[in-house]
Amino acid sequence: MEKFSDLEKRHLTLGKAMLLADGGKMFSLDMYAVGSLKRSMAHCKGFSTLIATKNLTCAGGILRMQLDTLLRFYAAFLVSDPHDFAHQIICGTKRVDDFTDRAGNRLKDGFLKKELSKQHPWIESVYNETSGYVHFSKKHIFSAFGAVSDEDRSVEFFISSEDLEHAQEFHGEAIAAFIHITQIFLDHIEGWVFTKDNPILVKELVSKGVRQVPVTT
Repeated sequence: MEKFSDLEKRHLTLGKAMLLADGGKMFSLDMYAVGSLKRSMAHCKGFSTLIATKNLTCAGGILRMQLDTLLRFYAAFLVSDPHDFAHQIICGTKRVDDFTDRAGNRLKDGFLKKELSKQHPWIESVYNETSGYVHFSKKHIFSAFGAVSDEDRSVEFFISSEDLEHAQEFHGEAIAAFIHITQIFLDHIEGWVFTKDNPILVKELVSKGVRQVPVTT
């Protein structure tokens, strides 16, 4: 809970820093980031609450949605014009997967997860595993299975909002994945804050081939 409290504080600190950066100028990417921060904070609260009540069935779905938040903000780092990207999405004229990166690749989930996995190899496996919590799958079916006896050919079923004891061993992995995903997302927010507050420096870096953060116009 202490770690989630720290994450909440970092959301607020970065949000404030972003809105004050560059003399308080407002860009389309700021609005895109504010919505992403709001969604991320809601996920933090929901995930921690569900884990505390031993409900990995729902917490797993939120973990996948938090990864979605990261991927869709990360997409802004890949396009040629981050502000047009944000503007079109805000207006509802385009979706993320309607855009391409600077090399012409469509920004579909499959591409985004593979690109981000180049920096964080575990991202792709977490994406694939947690997708099973969003859509009804074998994860939901087997989560209801308790003890199985070969002796009398009996099986125990468990219908409850809480996880079986043997499933709770995965809580630690889910918590670690959620925290890391959220930290990576906030690192990208911080990258945008730096860019916004240092547009000249960032453009110089880009001219030298360093392309780590979106560039202001």
